[in-house]
Amino acid sequence: MNIEGCIEQRFLLRIEPDKKLVNKELNEADYDFSKAEKTFKEEDYKWAIVKSYYAMFHAARAVLFNLGYREKRHFAVGVVLEDLNKKGKLESRFVNDFDAAMQSREDADYHYIYSKESAKDSLMIANEFVGGMKRLLNVKKGKLGLFIGRFQPFHNAHLLDIKSALRDCGEVIIAIGSSQESDTKENPFSYEERKEMIERTLKADGISDYEIVAVPDINDDDKWVDHVKKIVPKFDVVYTGNDNTEELFKKAGCKVKKVKLIEGINGITIRDNIIKDKEWQNLISPETLRIIQKIKGIERIKKI
Repeated sequence: MNIEGCIEQRFLLRIEPDKKLVNKELNEADYDFSKAEKTFKEEDYKWAIVKSYYAMFHAARAVLFNLGYREKRHFAVGVVLEDLNKKGKLESRFVNDFDAAMQSREDADYHYIYSKESAKDSLMIANEFVGGMKRLLNVKKGKLGLFIGRFQPFHNAHLLDIKSALRDCGEVIIAIGSSQESDTKENPFSYEERKEMIERTLKADGISDYEIVAVPDINDDDKWVDHVKKIVPKFDVVYTGNDNTEELFKKAGCKVKKVKLIEGINGITIRDNIIKDKEWQNLISPETLRIIQKIKGIERIKKI
């Protein structure tokens, strides 16, 4: 069924575009996503899935209100998203993700089919979807975030963290730490190689609201925050998964948001798995994988 068919059947109503309703729905999307995260932590996986879906529903509903539609059935939201995809305004994955989330919500709520893994997937999809709807609406919150890491290599958890930061900020500064290091056990990839991994991965995901900055080590914790501040643009909040980085920036009076570490996805595990010929390719993006293969990074890590 297309939009005209939905209107004829009164599954969709035409309304005047309303910015107040748009903002209200976006606030509801953020609220439901925060509840999804909370219930996941509490191991209430059913409601994590349900709330993840409603975060997506409200974010998509904001798009409908902006276009001048009000849905009377949830499936009609998907019809509008599909229309936007056909017009080249929305990636097909968002259409598919919304349909899948609606099915997951029904499975969890009505048929009691849910698990920790399905809840984790729902959270990840919802996070990306809400961010995608905000980009479609050109929502800019004005804040500038700083995300610090060594990115050895850039992996899927890093990508998720950047998407999460962009839910709160208009732009993110990606600071590549230990930028002067390469060809060592802890830092096998050069700054230029890491920068390319990030750029190609973010481009493939349609993300452009970022700037990459090189931050060399000075091996002095007392001076490190001031050192970073001299290099990067003035920021509003720091995103990090490193306990020491969190402590240093908080001590300096900076607002810090701790990113969520995903079990099994980190640079140490990836490098160790490469050495031991264990599975690691699924922990990084196809773009990062191609770069590692191109520069013979596997051989480099095993040789160091």
